[in-house]
Amino acid sequence: MRSADENAELGVKGRGDVSPVLRSESRNAQHQRMQWATTAVLALFGLLALRLIQLQVFRHDELADRAIRIHTSSETVPARRGAIYDRNGELLACNQTVYTLFADAYHLRDHQIAIRGLAAAEKLSTDEIRAKYTRPLLLRRYRFHLSNVLHEALGLSRADLDRQLQEPARSVVDLAKNLEEDVYQQLNQQFKEQELGGLGFRREIRRFYPSHNRLTHVLGFVDGQNIGKEGIEGKLDDILRGTDGERRVKRDSRGREITAYRTEETVAKDGRDVQLTIDLGFQELVEQSLETAVRRYRPEKICAIWMNPQTGEILALANRPHFDLSTREGNRRNFAIQDLYEPGSTFKIVALGGAMELGLVSPESIMFCHNGQLEEHGYVLTDSHSHHQLTVRDVMAKSSNVGAYKVAQLLGKRRFYDAVNDFGFNRKTRLHLTGEAGGMIKHPDQWSVTSFSRMAIGYEVSITPLQMLNALGVIANGGELLRPRVVGSVGETPTVRMVRSRSLSSRTAKMLTSTLVAVTQPGGTAELAQVPGFTVAGKTGTARKHSEAQKSYLEGHYIVSFMGFLPAENPELMGIVVVDDPDGRTGPVSGGTIAAPIFAEMAQQAVAYLNLRPNTSLHSFARTWN
Repeated sequence: MRSADENAELGVKGRGDVSPVLRSESRNAQHQRMQWATTAVLALFGLLALRLIQLQVFRHDELADRAIRIHTSSETVPARRGAIYDRNGELLACNQTVYTLFADAYHLRDHQIAIRGLAAAEKLSTDEIRAKYTRPLLLRRYRFHLSNVLHEALGLSRADLDRQLQEPARSVVDLAKNLEEDVYQQLNQQFKEQELGGLGFRREIRRFYPSHNRLTHVLGFVDGQNIGKEGIEGKLDDILRGTDGERRVKRDSRGREITAYRTEETVAKDGRDVQLTIDLGFQELVEQSLETAVRRYRPEKICAIWMNPQTGEILALANRPHFDLSTREGNRRNFAIQDLYEPGSTFKIVALGGAMELGLVSPESIMFCHNGQLEEHGYVLTDSHSHHQLTVRDVMAKSSNVGAYKVAQLLGKRRFYDAVNDFGFNRKTRLHLTGEAGGMIKHPDQWSVTSFSRMAIGYEVSITPLQMLNALGVIANGGELLRPRVVGSVGETPTVRMVRSRSLSSRTAKMLTSTLVAVTQPGGTAELAQVPGFTVAGKTGTARKHSEAQKSYLEGHYIVSFMGFLPAENPELMGIVVVDDPDGRTGPVSGGTIAAPIFAEMAQQAVAYLNLRPNTSLHSFARTWN
């Protein structure tokens, strides 16, 4: 190594001996670097300032709107759907708060939630849980734990829970729906105690029917969006549903609602309550009788309608088969107002009513019945028994086809068709229920050579049970065709009695009543329709069943019916029972042997339930009409 002297000799300087020129150059370089750095920083801040000016000044409104859209949303404030009550205030349909249990996929991936839940389950500290499980295993183990808890608490399928919880395909997965308040409270408390996160409840409103197997076709139901689809729920949906409101909701960066900023912009307008004319207690009696009849006669279908003939109010309406309001499983077709049938002899009131109104016959008029067989246009009209001559009263009492047609002939085709319309056929009754059929009766210009004789006895006409009963009401109330009602009031506004037309004079109605009383007296076709203490006026119907597929009448298959009202001298109640294809192995198949006894059973229960006063005399209907 050279010494300092040697270095000096060679002209080499030491580190501490840097020349002034080199030091000056170094300071200049440093100064330039500082200038460049300062310029770069100033340029950066300048760009940031320009960007801020652009955002705050030129794009302020746009960005403010975007922030509002991100953190503020609109929520629907659902209107309360109106309740439905029977005529006595019994609740038939209402709203019930239920809850949906859901899993939040975002929180199911949160390790801290899993650690707390497993620590509570295994009674370990959170540090011990961290040491026990790896991070991937931690989440799997927690989800498996949730599956066990929910399986035990709700009885849900473990396989389904495992599939839904292990790898949720959506951000929110519904695990259980329609949980009632007590179940919700119990689960919510359990989740808090066991520190189970990633689960939540969504409050919802469900339509609830306390008597879910009764009055099903009248009430109808609502769909998943709480919109009425059938029955009263469907027909009066706009009244029951109300109008939803809307509110604005603000959320923080994690999506949580800031309740302090919740505001309502539009107040929801609740739906109005509806009270029906139905009497639920009477309805229950009718449905029980139908169920007994189904077991006894095993028909394809059966229906019963009961009405106040003076007001048009329907007190009970039921069908079998029917459906369950809570599950909607079963037959939702309302036979009483939707299905058309050929009524048979109950339709004979049309010809007799039209002829009596014009003064062509009275109850005591004599009709030649051709000994039970009348041949016309190659077609033979027959009676079940041979009758030479019958009074008009006996034509009805014994249900003579020949006698009824002879009365219709006195009217003629055009006036008979007018009488059909006067009794309300060929058009809907306009009852406040969905799906009502209007019937189908051809105009005389479309009749065949045999149509007149067939229609006079209730064939070649297609009507509903409700239309047939409403026509009977013309006789029972003294001659007025009413619009039947199933709605008693909407909110505080009652519905009113509506007269569609005056179809008969009160005198004609009384004469017809006297003939219908004879039907239920000894020798009539409906002795089994009698109700102790009351005079029953009514008419049987036995019609061969027609097959549209085969375009012919089915041998041995019938639609049988009975309609009647009581007390005959001052009617307060009337009803109809229609039985489609009853089992003939139980005995003779006719309106008098099957439908009339069902009617009588319902009527006997009704007069006791409704506390109707028995009549004291039949003399007013035993007199002779001239």
